[in-house]
Amino acid sequence: MKLNVCLINYNNYEDTIACLNSLLNQSIDNFNVVLVDNCSTNQSVFCITDYLLKTNIPFANYYYKEDSFSLLQSNDKTLGKKIYIIQNDKNAGFAGGNNVGVKFSRSFLSCDLFLFLNNDTVVPENFIEVMVNEHSQFSTKHQSYIALSAIEFNYYTKKKSHNGFHYLNLFSGFCLSRPIVPYFKYICGACLMVDEPIPFMDEGYFLYFEDTDYSKQLIGRGFQLCKTDKTRYFHKIGHSMQDNLVKSTYHFTSLWKFMNKYYPRYTKFVLLLRYMQYICLGKKDTCKLLVQTYKTANSYE
Repeated sequence: MKLNVCLINYNNYEDTIACLNSLLNQSIDNFNVVLVDNCSTNQSVFCITDYLLKTNIPFANYYYKEDSFSLLQSNDKTLGKKIYIIQNDKNAGFAGGNNVGVKFSRSFLSCDLFLFLNNDTVVPENFIEVMVNEHSQFSTKHQSYIALSAIEFNYYTKKKSHNGFHYLNLFSGFCLSRPIVPYFKYICGACLMVDEPIPFMDEGYFLYFEDTDYSKQLIGRGFQLCKTDKTRYFHKIGHSMQDNLVKSTYHFTSLWKFMNKYYPRYTKFVLLLRYMQYICLGKKDTCKLLVQTYKTANSYE
């Protein structure tokens, strides 16, 4: 099995380097890492390439614009490069960044599997080996394409966050760790191994609900959503997005888009319930933001 691991970086080179370090210390090494930098405004690319040069890791650095890839730098004259850094010409968000990684892989690297992995995660040394073996077993069992996740642990508390699945309650719009009817079960995008060929992610989601929508797409294409409890990964939950107001804006916008796209009869009920909740909690700014998000989203209808 040929595997490409896809990471997205935006102004967070410290976590990205820690993630790379855990990937470079795996029990197997027959995989490539495609790292898409979403037009970082700090020294991310320099710091990451400096780390790779100092550790003598083969890499190549490309620039991406308008579906074209241009080679900028390489420290390896062989075909055995392990890390491919793609400098995106814009911040395309999580979905858009991953789509660039898929496009690069299809243009330059052949593979059978993709592993989408958050850059603020750290994985144990046998993680890739276990995930590939588990994916193969699920594929044999179901005789279908497989989308596979693993158990997530909070990096800081070392407590289990979820078992690989989330459940979107359609009445409240809350993503829960257990199913409450009516719900949609989806696989967590922080760690997702999928068979090639795969669909592109919907770039209408800049942040949040990309994995929810992607699960819908995968199910529609006959993929089985599976999770394994034989390995785990550690997620620095919430570390890549600190501003609560910015988080809420993206969350409400993406929630509105997803509900309108797949469950339109629930949309207004969900937003009304959220509004009443924030009124009771005394969160007036969040209420205003919710109303503004609703008006803005409606203006595009």
